[in-house]
Amino acid sequence: MFGINQLAALHMNGFAFTLVSFLAVSLRKFLPCFILGKWILTKTEVSEFVAVMWKLKLPQTAIIPLSVIFRYFPAIKEEWTSIRAAMKMRGIHVSMEHIMVPLLMSAVNVSEELSAAALCRGLDHPGIHTSLVQVKFS
Repeated sequence: MFGINQLAALHMNGFAFTLVSFLAVSLRKFLPCFILGKWILTKTEVSEFVAVMWKLKLPQTAIIPLSVIFRYFPAIKEEWTSIRAAMKMRGIHVSMEHIMVPLLMSAVNVSEELSAAALCRGLDHPGIHTSLVQVKFS
C-alpha cells in the first residue's frame, strides 16, 4: 500500500491522486485491525474472551457489550444469508435497501436476546467471577 501511494504520487495529480492515496493509506492503517479481528472471532470462544476480559479487570460496562457484540457477528451472518435466500425465493431484486431494513429489525431483537442471555449467565454479578477456562499465554 505504501508503494501504491508512492507510485500514485509520481504519476497522478488532483482528485485521482487524492482518491488513490486515501484508499491506500486507509487500507494500510485498517487492514491489520480487520485481520486481527477476524482471527480473534474465528479462533476464540466467547467464554474464553469473557474470561480474559475479567482477568484484565475491565469494567462490567465494557465486558457486557463486548460479549454481546462477540456473539452477535455469527447471528448477523446467519440473518444476512436467510434474508438473501428469502428474497431470492420470492424473486425480489437484491438491493441494499431491501436487505438493511429486515436486518436492522432483526438486529434489535437479536441484540436484546443476547443481552438478556448474558445477564442470565451472571455477567453483571459484582463479585468474583470464576471460569472453566484457564487464562494464560500459550
